[in-house]
Amino acid sequence: TINRYSKQGVIESLADRPYENEICIELDNIITHYIFTADTIKNKKDEKLGTVCTFRDITENKLISIELDKKNRELQRLNKELGAYIRIADSLEEEKERARIAREINNTIGQKLTEILLVLEVIKLTNHHDAEIFEGPLNEVIDSCRQVLGEIRVVVSRLIPEKNKGGKQFGQNSDCR
Repeated sequence: TINRYSKQGVIESLADRPYENEICIELDNIITHYIFTADTIKNKKDEKLGTVCTFRDITENKLISIELDKKNRELQRLNKELGAYIRIADSLEEEKERARIAREINNTIGQKLTEILLVLEVIKLTNHHDAEIFEGPLNEVIDSCRQVLGEIRVVVSRLIPEKNKGGKQFGQNSDCR
């Protein structure tokens, strides 16, 4: 309230410097904001003649400033929220890219290795004529294909997000294990 700016307290304490302060006055549940200034008036001999006090209504500016502060806090909150959404979107994009790469690996390398493995198994089963000569090399190639397929499965399973995994992994065939 204005009572705290008594004549003895503010006006007499001016000495040689002006006084300025922001004050709030509440009257009938309406708050108004003012800049209160006080300064001494002196003659040419530097004798005090009086004091000038002014009240400048800054209520509108103060309300705008308060509203601006609220809006800035809201913007900061929304920026944090937007940042979180961007991080989620980036993460989803990375998962999508990993799944795409895994599908490409499955569609190209995995399936070709599976075809090679099946052909080698057929050769091994149908070539009874020279079975002794080719059995060792065929088994090595078959084992190598199975090992490469297993390694590809591990790499692809790391690339595919857990929620997108389902059913059989690529290249899995009960006949080729």
